[in-house]
Amino acid sequence: MNGKNKKLIIFKSDCNENEVPGDLCYVKFLDEEKNYAVFYKPLIAPKYFKEYLKENKIEQAYEITDDTLLENYQDRVYTFRDDGGVFKVNKGIELDEKLVLLANKGMEIALNFPKYSYELKGKSIIIKPYKKKRDSYCYVANENDVNEELRRIMIPVLEAVPGILNMGTYSFSEKTNKKILK
Repeated sequence: MNGKNKKLIIFKSDCNENEVPGDLCYVKFLDEEKNYAVFYKPLIAPKYFKEYLKENKIEQAYEITDDTLLENYQDRVYTFRDDGGVFKVNKGIELDEKLVLLANKGMEIALNFPKYSYELKGKSIIIKPYKKKRDSYCYVANENDVNEELRRIMIPVLEAVPGILNMGTYSFSEKTNKKILK
């Protein structure tokens, strides 16, 4: 749920020459329509790295890792979602509706949902893998996976960037979700 099943990507070709809007990554499309892709992580760069990328049709891109970057580059973002071992590619930002229950050592609750350590930052809840030494933790679930009674005590959130749960609303431009990958 936290980052592995969804990535927000901006292609280097959609950026100005000196822009670095996130963590560098490499994308290889598996079909002509550019609907499915895999990520490459070159450990050792060949002597002719740029030629290698071009010859193998591997594109340089950047992974969006925070809401500020997302807001700044919203019109150039693609959402990659895990789809059976590869990633399904869609132009635009896909928001996930989730519910979160914040807890601490004095309020032990055992739910059958993923458990995370968290940090509050403004209107956002930053979640990371759970660390037992922390006093605070939270449970996060997809909205449609929660029992109606439990839903009443959970906080509704939106997730655009994996691992950042927004308790407010996002204000993306209208054209953000309507572009098609070419």
